[in-house]
Amino acid sequence: MQYEHSVIGNARKCESIHNSIISICKCKKNYEAGLDLYAKNKLTIHRYNLSVDFSGFEDFQWESFFGVNNSFSWRVNSWEFVSYFIAYHYTSRDEKVLDLCRDGLMSWLSRYIDTDEQYPFVYTWHDMGTAMRVEHMITFLAYTYSEANEWLRNNEAFRATLLQACIRHASFLSKDSFYTKNTNHGVYQARCLLLLSVFFDEGKASLKKRVKLFFKKWQREGHQDSLFWHKLAIKRLSSELLFAFTEEGVHVENSPAYHAFVLKFLRVLTKECFNIFPLPVDVESRKKSHSQVHHA
Repeated sequence: MQYEHSVIGNARKCESIHNSIISICKCKKNYEAGLDLYAKNKLTIHRYNLSVDFSGFEDFQWESFFGVNNSFSWRVNSWEFVSYFIAYHYTSRDEKVLDLCRDGLMSWLSRYIDTDEQYPFVYTWHDMGTAMRVEHMITFLAYTYSEANEWLRNNEAFRATLLQACIRHASFLSKDSFYTKNTNHGVYQARCLLLLSVFFDEGKASLKKRVKLFFKKWQREGHQDSLFWHKLAIKRLSSELLFAFTEEGVHVENSPAYHAFVLKFLRVLTKECFNIFPLPVDVESRKKSHSQVHHA
């Protein structure tokens, strides 16, 4: 397997994934949470300042935190811990850290990947959580491709499983019944579906010339549904942005803080997605109005 010709190469072109990896590696709290996991037998979600005993993923009970701290349970099942392992490995360069992260992902996948929305645990196929897992999978693959390529080569079966898991997640995110329309969760779902369409592009999407050349050089493992995911994600993102902002560019919730937050998210979307895929004219116009309001 020549990894320079793998699907993972596509993720390296996505500016937000690159920037996300840099932010993850520089975050002291991520490093500390990774240290807790690897060396102190503690699972910590640092944003909640909460830790629980951790003895590995072999018999890990993914549903055990529900009812105790639901936000903690949601974060765990959304795989936030992937960022902690990345940050700790970046400093320590200990490949056993990556082994432990692999074991965690495989533990969840072996138990839940063949289930569906009818599974009774709410955070297994949560709308936002499913999208977050996509971002963590792509980020982990891109990080190991760049920083631990030999480890990735030696874990080909895991890599193949994770790619199939990405495709399985795309099947959920592309369902109309799974899509949470006109919500922040819906925006994130559409954004991660678009990331998947870039990740698995077969060269059929209407990409800019420089991106087409990049994909022609690096891409050999696309997916036949990538163009469908791309078109659907663009359609949903356009609809979400038109719904979220008035013609004057003001967010419908009328909160200055939220307006600024969404503007930052729009900039991320523009860099990672619409620099590759053209932004519809009506959405571009409203986005410009939104930016003008922010700077007024």
